[in-house]
Amino acid sequence: MFKTMNHIEWLTAKILEFDQSLWTLSVEDHPEMTIDQWISLRLDWGQKMGFVWFEFDRNNQPQKAVCMRPVNEAILERIASDYAGSIWEFDSQGQIVFIDFRVGEGSIPFAWDLCKLTGRKEVAYHHHQKIKRVKLSNVPRVKEFFNGVRKGA
Repeated sequence: MFKTMNHIEWLTAKILEFDQSLWTLSVEDHPEMTIDQWISLRLDWGQKMGFVWFEFDRNNQPQKAVCMRPVNEAILERIASDYAGSIWEFDSQGQIVFIDFRVGEGSIPFAWDLCKLTGRKEVAYHHHQKIKRVKLSNVPRVKEFFNGVRKGA
């Protein structure tokens, strides 16, 4: 019998593995919290708000995740100037989907598909320390193939 992995813990570990400099941060308003506790809290909140999405394998183990939130121009400007200070901000009527991060093999097409499902017209994300913006109508569905067979199939 296998034990199902806690998907929030899995994603927190993946984020901290990707950017180990996060361990050096402290939580400004809550010094009693560790950074991993703070990230887990943010992920749990994001999942409840519909901003964090997971894909699981047949054994209910997390395989990929995407965090994206609806924003407007003002929030996007704050993200560009103070990402850490803006991660709790969103605009449910905002016409831009901001991808905070994606994790796991195949998470790029997963992210594009989720963004398209929102009905918004534009997606934004960090790329090389800058905010990149793309009209969703210009994004073709990306397919991953490995030896002629789609990965994960």
